[in-house]
Parts: sequence; structure tokens; C-alpha cells
Amino acid sequence: MRKIVTIIKYTVLLAAVALALLAAASCGSGDPAIDTTGFDPDVPIVRDGECLVAYVANNGTQPFYLVVKKGETAREPEELTQKGYTFAFWCDKNHQVWDFDLPVEDNTILYGYWTPNTYRITFDTAGKKCVDPDGEEQKFEPVDVNYRDAAQLPDEETVACPGYRFCGWLYEGEPFDAAQYQYDHDITLTAKWEAVAYTATYYAINGEEIMQLPFTVDDETVPGQPDVPQIAGLNGRWSAYRTGACDIVIRAVYTVSFGRYPQESGTAEDIEWVVVDLSDGKATLLALKGLYSLPYHGAYSCPSWEESTLYGWLNSTFRSAAFSEEELALLVPADGSGVVSLLSVEQFETKVNIEGMEEFVLCESTETAEISGATVYSSGYSHWWLSTPAAIDSSMASYVSDTGNLYKSIGLPITSAFLAIRPVVVLDYWAFRGQAD
Repeated sequence: MRKIVTIIKYTVLLAAVALALLAAASCGSGDPAIDTTGFDPDVPIVRDGECLVAYVANNGTQPFYLVVKKGETAREPEELTQKGYTFAFWCDKNHQVWDFDLPVEDNTILYGYWTPNTYRITFDTAGKKCVDPDGEEQKFEPVDVNYRDAAQLPDEETVACPGYRFCGWLYEGEPFDAAQYQYDHDITLTAKWEAVAYTATYYAINGEEIMQLPFTVDDETVPGQPDVPQIAGLNGRWSAYRTGACDIVIRAVYTVSFGRYPQESGTAEDIEWVVVDLSDGKATLLALKGLYSLPYHGAYSCPSWEESTLYGWLNSTFRSAAFSEEELALLVPADGSGVVSLLSVEQFETKVNIEGMEEFVLCESTETAEISGATVYSSGYSHWWLSTPAAIDSSMASYVSDTGNLYKSIGLPITSAFLAIRPVVVLDYWAFRGQAD
């Protein structure tokens, strides 16, 4: 009879253990770090002198157990694996690391403790140069993120590239959903961009708008650009421009060869002019290059432009050297009685220093101009005189710097001998056209 009772008791104990194991299996993947629910820590000793060691791996696998003799050590299981985690150690229900060199004195439940793996997200801007709000180049450092954690990615508030709109991140060519993605390996995200459309506005020489065309920074030239309007006797083209991250103005510009003057070789060469105004049958021409260098005036004070040394030189020495009698007959007085002058401040501001005419603001000096005293700066250009006296007093004159800045309030001393001269003439266009025909 005693033997039967012992068998029944042993069977009940095994059933209790089995139930405990089933309960533990149902909760083994709750918190991957440690899950202490499901086991009854008071599972009785299986036999006198024996202890039950239960292992709850917390990696979604079935719990397993080991019966050891009381006072002996428990066996440490082989290496465990779980997606996105690295196994750290076994611990008891109090989260104390279990030392497998210690003897087991009672029923024990050990729980697997896992640490989430860390993965790296790197960012590829797809060849675009991103900038911060101050316009400085911005690079995005890699982001480390734990498995199943959410990552804070650079967004449209921080990702900016002139000329493009940021449209999010791509992973392997597909839109990346940061909220849904579970990081289980290193990844590289690539920026998706959409080129912003800008407008090119075309103007005729008289300032009349011709048309508007869209372009993007990906276009080297404006698509569908029209032919420049032709004007008899003049060489027409569109002004130089660069497509970029802004609207631009493109103007019809016209150049013409008229007169001859020593420039590079010491012998007379055709003078090239740009037409800065064409109205009322008159074409105002500005020399493309600095042809010579002289002080504005030979004394420290000058009552007016027409009384300056430079005005006298332009309408005597230069005029005689540059134009034939036939050419002089085509010129009308530029100001006062002289047929050669310089641009005034007003003409510079309204005809040259405007959008679409930037290429004519800078002065490239000829060899003759350099020999006569024009300084060529590191920019590759020279300062050049304007006809308007500076506002401060009669000892100063206005000028345009080698970088294209206008100085009209203070200017430079009129005795300065290092500025280039870009002559201006006014052509009777209808007479010139008739001659050209």
C-alpha cells in the first residue's frame, strides 16, 4: 500500500512540474530582457535529496528543466540565440546573476536575460550638398538604434539642399517608414529629392518682357530658350547666366565692332562695344574692356566732368586715334559737345548694374591699359572711372571697383592714376544701319 501512495505522490509532483513548465512556455517571450511570471517557485523537491532547476530562456522557446542533487551545481545551457538580441546571463527572479559554480540548495527558476542589439543607420544624400540654416555644409552623422526601438531620423526641417525639395528617405529604393521598421541589421538610407522649378524671365533691349520659362538646377540651360531678337548691324545673344536655386533674368544683349585702338599688340585693333541703350534712333555703346588709364583730372579739384583732364583726352587724343572721319560722322554728342564720354552713375545703375547685365559690370583691362597704369587686381579685373563726381566734394570721383561695387559717395581722388577707362559713345543707329546695309 505504501508503494502505491509513493507512486501516486511522485506522479502528482511530475504533473505539477509539467503544469509549471506549460505556464512558463506561455509567457516566455514577453519582455525579452527577463520574464519572471508563470513558474511556481514552491515546486516541491522531486525526490528526497534532489532539486528542480527550471530554465526560462525568454526567447520564445519552450522552458526546460534539470533535476540535480541537492548541493551540486546546475549545468549552464549552451549559447542561446534570439533575433535582435544578444544573450547576457542567467538570473534568478530577483534579477541577480546566477553563478553556476554555486551549489543548488532548493528548487530554482533561472531566467534568460537579453540585451538588445544596436544597429547603425547611415545617411546617403544622393550626391547632393546639404546646408544648414546658415548656408554652411551639413553632413548627417550615423544614428545608432536598438532592436525594436524607434530612430529619430533627419527630416524636412533639417535636410535641405538649394534647388531641391526633400521627399523623405529611401531604403533599397523604396520609401522608408521609420515608425514600422524593426532594425535587425545595419542599413543605409538614401535621400529622395525633387528639383524645385524656378523661372527665367527674358527681356528685350528696351526692357520689354518677352517670355518666362521654367527651369531647375538640373538644367544647364533653360529648356526651350527662344532665339534672340535680331537687330540689323548688331551681334545679338542672350546675356550670360547660370541656372541655380533662384529665379533669373536673361536679357537680349548686343555687341558691335566700331573704331580701332591699340589693345594687346600695340597695333590698332577693332574696339568691341556693348549696347547699353537703344532708343530714339540712338545706340549708347560702352567699351567692353578698359582701353587706357589716366587720372580723372590733373589737379586736386575739378569743377565739372566737362572740364576734367580725362574728358579732354577722350575728345581729342582718343577720338582722333580711335575713329575715322566716316565713323565720327555717325556719332552724336554723348554729353556737352563731346562725342566720347564715360558712363554716369545714373547710367551705370539703370543700364549696366541690373539683373541680366552682370557680365558687363567688371572691367577687363587691355595690355595698353595696363602699360599706361591700370592696376589688375587678384580678381583679374581693374577699377574703372565713371563720369560723375563723387558726392563728397570736387576732389573725388565715382568709380566701379574690380569686384563690381559702385562707389559714388566718397569715390577716389581725381588724381588717381591706376583706374581703367571704358569710353562711351552714342551712335546714330539709323545712319549706322544704312551704312551697314
